[in-house]
Amino acid sequence: MSSPSEKKRRGFKSSFKNKIKQISTITGIPMELQRPMGTGKSSGASEVDDDARIVKKVYHLNYAQCSNYSHNTGNCKDNPKCIKGLGEGKEGIWKAEQELGSSPEKSLRPEGKPYIGLRNLGATCYINSLLQSLFMNRNFRNAVYQWQGDDKLCWHLQVLFAQLQTSQKDYCSPKEITNLLNIQTSVHQDVQEFNNLFMSLLESKFNKCENELVRNFIKNEFSGINRYETQCKKCGNVSARDSPFNELELTIPSGGKGAVSLNTCLKAFVKDEVLSGDNKYHCDRCGLVDAVRRVRLQTLPPVLNIQLLRFVYDPTTYTKKKLSTVVSFPRVLDLSSYVNVNKSECEYELTAVLLHLGSSASAGHYIAHIQDEVTKQWWKFDDRRVTKLDSKEVGDIEPTVGSDNITGTREKAKSLISGLKKNPKVTSANAYMLIYSRKGNRTVTEPVPPSEAAKYVEQGNIILMEKLANWQTRQSELRGAIESHQEAYKEFMKLSTLVSNQPYNWIDSKWLASWIIGESKSSIDNTGILCPHDLVDPRKMYRLKIINAKGWDFLAKRVGVIGPVLDGSSPCFDCAAEIYERKVLAQGKQAEISRMIREAYSFRVQEGYWVSEQWLKEWKEVAPFGQFGSLDPIINRRITCEHGELVWKKAERRLIKTEVWSFLRATFPEGPEYPKDTKACEICEAINQERVAIAKERRLQRSQQKFKLPSLAKGMYLRDIVTASFYVVPIGWQKDWYTYVTHTNIDTLDPPNMEPLLCEHGGLKYNPIELIDYCLNPRVATRVITQEEWERVVEYYGAPEKEIRLDLVRTKKDGVEMAGSSPAFCDDCIALQHIQDTEQLMNYSSTKIYIEIPGSSTLENVLTLGARTTQLTRFSVIVDITDTIHVLKLKIMQRLNLQPINQQLTYRGNILENGQTVYDCRLIPNARVTLTKVKGKEGYEDGESNIFVPPTIQEPKKPVHIVEHGFAGSLLFGNDDNEEKKDEQIEEWKCPDCTMLNTGSSCEVCDLPNPAMFNQSSSEEEPLDLWECRHCKVPNEQANKRCIACERIRT
Repeated sequence: MSSPSEKKRRGFKSSFKNKIKQISTITGIPMELQRPMGTGKSSGASEVDDDARIVKKVYHLNYAQCSNYSHNTGNCKDNPKCIKGLGEGKEGIWKAEQELGSSPEKSLRPEGKPYIGLRNLGATCYINSLLQSLFMNRNFRNAVYQWQGDDKLCWHLQVLFAQLQTSQKDYCSPKEITNLLNIQTSVHQDVQEFNNLFMSLLESKFNKCENELVRNFIKNEFSGINRYETQCKKCGNVSARDSPFNELELTIPSGGKGAVSLNTCLKAFVKDEVLSGDNKYHCDRCGLVDAVRRVRLQTLPPVLNIQLLRFVYDPTTYTKKKLSTVVSFPRVLDLSSYVNVNKSECEYELTAVLLHLGSSASAGHYIAHIQDEVTKQWWKFDDRRVTKLDSKEVGDIEPTVGSDNITGTREKAKSLISGLKKNPKVTSANAYMLIYSRKGNRTVTEPVPPSEAAKYVEQGNIILMEKLANWQTRQSELRGAIESHQEAYKEFMKLSTLVSNQPYNWIDSKWLASWIIGESKSSIDNTGILCPHDLVDPRKMYRLKIINAKGWDFLAKRVGVIGPVLDGSSPCFDCAAEIYERKVLAQGKQAEISRMIREAYSFRVQEGYWVSEQWLKEWKEVAPFGQFGSLDPIINRRITCEHGELVWKKAERRLIKTEVWSFLRATFPEGPEYPKDTKACEICEAINQERVAIAKERRLQRSQQKFKLPSLAKGMYLRDIVTASFYVVPIGWQKDWYTYVTHTNIDTLDPPNMEPLLCEHGGLKYNPIELIDYCLNPRVATRVITQEEWERVVEYYGAPEKEIRLDLVRTKKDGVEMAGSSPAFCDDCIALQHIQDTEQLMNYSSTKIYIEIPGSSTLENVLTLGARTTQLTRFSVIVDITDTIHVLKLKIMQRLNLQPINQQLTYRGNILENGQTVYDCRLIPNARVTLTKVKGKEGYEDGESNIFVPPTIQEPKKPVHIVEHGFAGSLLFGNDDNEEKKDEQIEEWKCPDCTMLNTGSSCEVCDLPNPAMFNQSSSEEEPLDLWECRHCKVPNEQANKRCIACERIRT
């Protein structure tokens, strides 16, 4: 006897075969072609084979197993035999070591590296370069260490120097210095200006220190004295004045070839200046006389700062620009020839060079080349990067024979090289500040940081090393877990490989993926892939995977099993057959729909039915998807006229085959049917013939009207007007008239309405000339027609309530004058209306006006427009409402070879003066300004010139750097309120991450911000959004397309 499940299966198969027959009846596809696998088997195949084919087809068991060579990244979700790409190597435990983050060891100071860098906070490279040069000055560092007091700035400068000297990190941050100084870190600034202000501020703070060494250090170390002398040429009397200086500001001479030497700049600095003419000197003895003024170096400081003035004012662009002149300067500088007294201590050696990279004065990048005072090794300080520098690389440009820096013959080059060997020079186009130290003035011993600062730095070092140890322990644990999981995964993949004729098991890919990435520690759970019959659900193919029974046993031993064990006999035939039935039926319907679409658009239709062309087009678009909700349920609604008959227009209908019509009617049974021999509606056809006759008659009649009214059709211009009477019609009515005569579907046209042109007194409220010339007042547009045409307008369209007649006279000078009008014009209303119209027309920021050159003018030979010269030459100019007439003339000069001094502009009979603006002259849009050539006067008054100043170029939305505005608002200008505010804000706080005690706005070890200061929970500080140039390694903002230093395109 058969079991209940077998009886159920037989009953399902019987109903399944009956449905296959129904599909065959509908689609016309023989049953032999609708076998489950499409193998061409005859109907005599066994039912067991049918079951196997349906199961294989629905469960995708006929798919090939993925191999290492053919499998791409990602999992094949529709292939149950693919168990690759489920997260291995990419997610979970595989990437746990990466999620651990980079090792703190990378942020440690390299062993044996004496110096570390400073972090760039956005555009603070100028601060970093100067601070590094001060740190490398051991005398200055020692003075900072010797300072004692409660000033926050000096304390943090002590800490920063102690970090640069003894910190285990590979870089430090000047953030506390910039915060205390209230400096905008995103703004590019001048390092020389910062140096002056910063040293002045430090001097004021050092003066409060009890230690005498510290109190007078800035003055003793960096300050010298200049003597300014003025000698009267008449009596020889000399007046002198001493002035202290902290640096020498040297101009760079221009115009020469090759490199400019530092001695040349020094000679220009001390060069005598003759005071004569309007610049005479007032002598106490002789009065106003000629004199000589000179500068002499009275005393020199131990550390001499020399500023090369590369940033100069450009009067053509009203901005600063950078001079890229190559300057050569010696490594040993002898200043004895420039000093008045004490010439024994005038020999200096080069210890630092601060360079500005980039071609712009408002952007760029600063770096420093600094020499170690003890080892004499040169170092390059580029923000965080500190590298050794060969002595030949100092200044970033090495002098080479044959280059632009060394010109002349071979003999001159050889002599120059021999000179360089004796006293080698540095040649640079980017050197901005030169720091020379007096020989024998250096401190050899390494300064020792004060105990408090050293303790602070040591605490950060201890915490940093603890973080490193914790990270290494965590890394070791993760690596052990990863290696163990990798071994288990490799063993599982080896055992799970499917082999023919070996048993296999079904497994939920969701659970398997979680085990592969190491997230799931629970037992195998297959309950999520069961169908209502507690077998494998084919509707969840995206979660179904099969593995070798050995692989199943491997997992079961490691983690256990919760859900049912599903083997090769677990696929559900009932669910598979149901899915297969729907698929075959859908394929049959799709094939039938495609065939019906082809038949519907067949051109060889002898018998059939009429359908709506538009409806059939819409059905064709949605039929393949079975979405008929947007279609009209009545097929022929659009080809049924109002009388319930077939429309007469054949373009709106299409003849289709009877077979196609029957197919459509099965889905859309409503509405009328129109066989091929159905006659169109006779009433509609008669109405259409009548409409055609009326339209033909109207077309002929209105074409005659258009021909007899040429002034309305083509317009009348001033050159067409003769002495006669003319009539005016509004432009709006003229447009309605043109539409009326060119379209036969408009029945009538009303006569023109003249009320908008008349005032409340019944007179004209517009100047009659404005009614003729549209350009004089665009707000009142009219058409002028002859008296004969006006009579035809009255005849065709009826007499208007009021008419406007203008009596015009043609003058000998090709002008038009007004002899009279009916009605007469109202002077008061014309003036008022003109003011109102002009004010409304002047409501613009920029507009186009026309410059007209009369044909009789002598300007014909200076035209550069390229167009032929007619009786009246015209070109357009764009003006702003705030432009002066002088600016307008400069714009005209760009089009004509005519200086503004020789231009005379006239508008409406008024000469336009240079001081007036476009608004003052009421130059409305499309205004016509007459230009004539005049004999110019000697020059313009009030400092006006003929030089055209181009319009200011607008800054881009995301500039390379914000243009500097100095240090206004910072503590460098002695803003004590800011200093007190900073002192109040910054208190000692404990970092929640590394437990470091800090007094600044961010942790010295892990850079976490102070939660109390920034009013937020402690979290990782957002990294600066910068990209690093591959060529010069300079950091740039993301908005920059080119490097701010080397100007190479971002790659």
